[in-house]
Amino acid sequence: MLKDNSYKRRKKVRIEMGEEEGEKREYNLGILILLVILCWPAALIYYFTRPKVKPKQLRICTGCGRQIPFEYNVCPYCGKSVKIETAPVAVHIAPPHAGGKFCPHCGARVDPTAKFCQSCGKQLSS
Repeated sequence: MLKDNSYKRRKKVRIEMGEEEGEKREYNLGILILLVILCWPAALIYYFTRPKVKPKQLRICTGCGRQIPFEYNVCPYCGKSVKIETAPVAVHIAPPHAGGKFCPHCGARVDPTAKFCQSCGKQLSS
């Protein structure tokens, strides 16, 4: 009987103070709605302004099994041709004074660790 009486007293105090259980739930729901309203535009702005990063396309060399960039015609590690026959594409040849390592045969820029030119397939001098 003592428990029932104390519960009634606590409920009476809450009612007098204006803290009815329904009011607490409305208050929490209001905070939740406010957070959604404030965060939704930020989420949309982030979604549409984030940088679109494409994963680098790689393929496997059939000669040595290493991964090489998709645009290479010849494996720079073993020299095997991995070219897929397609329509001709213009190749930009950088001038030798631009810095980096270039193929002495075709002038294409090559990876510094490459043993073969990925464009023409000729062996590079070390």
